[in-house]
Formats: sequence, structure tokens, C-alpha cells
Amino acid sequence: ESGALSGFAHDGEITTYTFFDPDLADIYRHALDTAPGQSVRVAAMGRDPAQMILFAQGGDDPGSWHYYDFATGKRVDIGSQYPSVPAEWVASQRQVRYTAADGLAISAQLTLPPQGEAKHRALVVLPHDGPLWHDGRGFNWLAQVLASRGYVVLQPNYRGSEGYGAALTAAGKGQWAGRSLSDMADGVRYLAAQGIIDPKRVCIAGEGYGGYAALKGAEGGPYRCAIAINGISDPADYLKTAKQNAVADEIAALRADPQAQRAFMADARSPALVQGYYGSQTPAAISAPSVKAPVLLVASHYDKAVPADQSRSLRDRLQKAGKTASYTELPDCGHDLATEACRLQTAQAVVDFLAANSPAR
Repeated sequence: ESGALSGFAHDGEITTYTFFDPDLADIYRHALDTAPGQSVRVAAMGRDPAQMILFAQGGDDPGSWHYYDFATGKRVDIGSQYPSVPAEWVASQRQVRYTAADGLAISAQLTLPPQGEAKHRALVVLPHDGPLWHDGRGFNWLAQVLASRGYVVLQPNYRGSEGYGAALTAAGKGQWAGRSLSDMADGVRYLAAQGIIDPKRVCIAGEGYGGYAALKGAEGGPYRCAIAINGISDPADYLKTAKQNAVADEIAALRADPQAQRAFMADARSPALVQGYYGSQTPAAISAPSVKAPVLLVASHYDKAVPADQSRSLRDRLQKAGKTASYTELPDCGHDLATEACRLQTAQAVVDFLAANSPAR
């Protein structure tokens, strides 16, 4: 109530907190003990800081809300983030760490099928969008869909990801089409060496930049198929569109508030930062003649971040080159696939494509 800063949160593989007050720090340690191995977020705190609402997720928990009074020991289970998903359907998630070819340590989330032994399974590599983002512990709808169909799912926090220290993020500069991709392939080799996956049954799927990574994987990599969901296929054209969108946003902001700052220049998705993140040269567009694996393109008609033309133009080029290319356009969806209908359509297209090109069993 004093308005003084009491601490700060760090969003990495799990959400962690640093509290300056030793009593708050001690209460937070008790909060962590309520869900060992999970990501525990402080959703709300009472006037008495010993009273908290916590959100826990990870492992076998898709996300659940709980009230605690650490002074009295009282606990009330409020409910699940996904109440319609039976516990026995939830695929288990765990962290793995492996070493990239150049010695860089890579952290990843591994989701295992809820049924059967995790040996010599088909794998889907699921790189995150961004690349200035990361995958942490917690429920991922697409990973869960794939695991429910019998696939092992690897979500690598390749170089360029945030949340694992400045050095890992900085190492991704200029590596969109370079070592960020090899970090993903190194994860495949790691899981094959552990006997968890069959290296001959590996596909790659991703959204946004993750879609670009998947398409580059179709040009050459340990993948028998690739799926790009609202994926970038031509980075130079994407940058041009991003600039136009940012300028339009800036003009709208300045009209609404003459004192408005050019906030988009500080935004992690801004053209200025994206251009710098590419390095000295914008990575090449996907070369249709170079694509060796079957490709599925899923595009959202109302995607303002990565326009559907990125997928449509690649579809046309792939078909002209005689490549195997499937295309699904989502008529009422945006980039984030925020609605149930959008996710169901995407999941169906992805599952059908994988069943045809890399069956789980």
C-alpha cells in the first residue's frame, strides 16, 4: 500500500520473483513448495501478503488456480484453466537440456504421449514464434494435440530466444537461417541418441518465425515434412509489410495523442529491431525448387502480423515447381489463433497432414 517497489518478476522457463522484503521472500518460498517442478505465478496477493492466489502449471498440470493462507495453512482449490480437459488426457511435459554443435547449451520443453512408452516415437519439432520469445513450462495447445495423437513434441529455446539470459538472445542475431536452425536439428539428434524418437519419422511445425524455420527445414534437414502456420516465407517482403503496419500504427497514435511516443520503435516486433536482428543481411526467401519435403501451409485470412499472402505466394511457387504442398486458409482467424474454432481447424489440418506424411504409429 506504500506504493514502493517490493520486487520484480522474471519470465523465463518458469516465472520467478525477487522480493526485496525478507518476509515476502519467505512467503514466496512457501508458494513454490506448493507445486514442486511447476511454474508458480502469483496471480494476486491480499493486504496480508501471506494470503495469495497462485496459478500453477507444468508437468501433468495444464494450469490450476489455488488460494493459500500461509499463516493459517488454509488452501482452497479454485479450479482448472482447462476444466473440460480430463486429467488422463494431459500429456506430461518436462525440461531437457542438450548441447548444440558449437557447444552452446540449449534448453527445451519435451512433451510425451500420455499412453505407451516413450521409445522410438515419431517426433514433431515445434519452434516458437519470435524469435524473441521462449517456451516455458505450461500447457501448449498444439503440443498437447500432437502428443495426444502419439507424437513426442520438442519445443527448443534456440539461440535468439529470450528468458535464458542475454548471451543466448544475442547469439541469435543474424542466425535466422543459420545456427538457430541447427540448434533445432541438434535437438533431434539428442533425442535420437536417447532412444526416445525414431530419427526417420521427424517433422517440424511452427508459427511466424517458427514457420520460417519449418520451411527452411523442408529445404534441408532431418525432417520428412514441414508445417508453417502463419509462417514467414519471404523475410524481405515481411519486413516491408511490418514497416507499413508500424507507420500506420504510429500515425494513428499521434492523431489520438499529440504527445504520444513512437512506441513501436521500442516494441520487440518493430521493424527497426527486426532489421537489426536479421544482422547485416535479410535472410533469403524460401526457395520453392529447393524444398525437398512435403509442406503444409496454414494461413489466417485476417493475420496482420504475417499477411496470408506470405503463404499464398509460396503455395503458388511450390505448385509451379511441382512440389507437394497442401494449403489451408482460415477465413475468420488472426495471427494468434485466439478462438477455439481457429485452433480446431488448425489442429485438424495439422493432424491429417502428419498422418499422411509421418504417422505416429
